[in-house]
Amino acid sequence: LSRSQRAPTADEMYWNGDHHATFSFQLDNPELDVETAHSIDVTWQYLGEGFEASSAVYYYDFDGYIYNDLKGLINPIHPDDPVYRNEQRDAWFAGAEWQLDYDVTDHWQWFVKGDYVRAQLKQGANKNLPRTPPLSIASGVIWSSEQWLMRAEAKHFAEQTDIAENESKTDGYSLLNIYGAYNHAFSQSELQLYVRAHNLTDELGRNHVSYLKDYSYIVGRNITLGVNYSF
Repeated sequence: LSRSQRAPTADEMYWNGDHHATFSFQLDNPELDVETAHSIDVTWQYLGEGFEASSAVYYYDFDGYIYNDLKGLINPIHPDDPVYRNEQRDAWFAGAEWQLDYDVTDHWQWFVKGDYVRAQLKQGANKNLPRTPPLSIASGVIWSSEQWLMRAEAKHFAEQTDIAENESKTDGYSLLNIYGAYNHAFSQSELQLYVRAHNLTDELGRNHVSYLKDYSYIVGRNITLGVNYSF
């Protein structure tokens, strides 16, 4: 159980003008007041022989939650840019996270994990808060030895249709990620060679929590080769 407060930032209260990082126009709101949150978090964990499971659920109740609201207004200077204003209303958040790890053999491990959050205003015709993350689920395998580590993961982001006023829905998409590393220890130092491949299928997904989701896709297929040397 916890209780916390925060004051609105100067940007939230007084920014009035173009916001080039988000291709938008921001309106000021000097009437913003202190935001208060009451929360409860419950965590459960189980450790067994070759098996580990954990989960967490949480609920946040906000008095005067501050959020950047998309307005149905036209920017007279840049008509294609959206207009935002920080508003303050009572709201609640509820969500859960979970993960399961299972040792198939001494070298192989299987895992699955996911998270979900629901966020709404307490009053209004449309109570959905903007930029709420969609359900996500990931599963994969890990192979490891004394010097080698290999990891392959498939991750799915569900469609987000619980949208705020003036917000657009976001289609779901899936990613395939792979990581591999080789470690070699010397007498007083250690060398690591690694390769990281993200979005191997070059999926054209959009990040619902991003202000730029209607302008840009997520990062496409990218592969990184690297070296770490510690001494």
